[in-house]
Amino acid sequence: MPVYDTDLRQDSQGRYFRSLGRKLDRSGKTKPHLFRLGRDEGEARKERQRAGIEAAKAKGVYIGRQPGTTKAKPKRAIQLRDQGLTAKEIAQALGVSERTVFRYLDSA
Repeated sequence: MPVYDTDLRQDSQGRYFRSLGRKLDRSGKTKPHLFRLGRDEGEARKERQRAGIEAAKAKGVYIGRQPGTTKAKPKRAIQLRDQGLTAKEIAQALGVSERTVFRYLDSA
């Protein structure tokens, strides 16, 4: 199927037209086509990113996220809780949000 439409066509009202760009679907079914284009572009972007990461790894440039790079250790949050501090105080002490403190405490 060609990407560009060069045929002279007639619409339902008898008007003739020639598409100068990509094929146009005049039946009202363009949304699924647009969703497919978006999905295909997303997949292509992921493939390009994956290829770039593999190339960088081959060169030794890309090392990824280092383990243990959280802002503060969950064990420290537990120690502070055991000392009687509130979640807000723990968050201020560790420099993280209260939500992160709750995640730390829930994981323990």
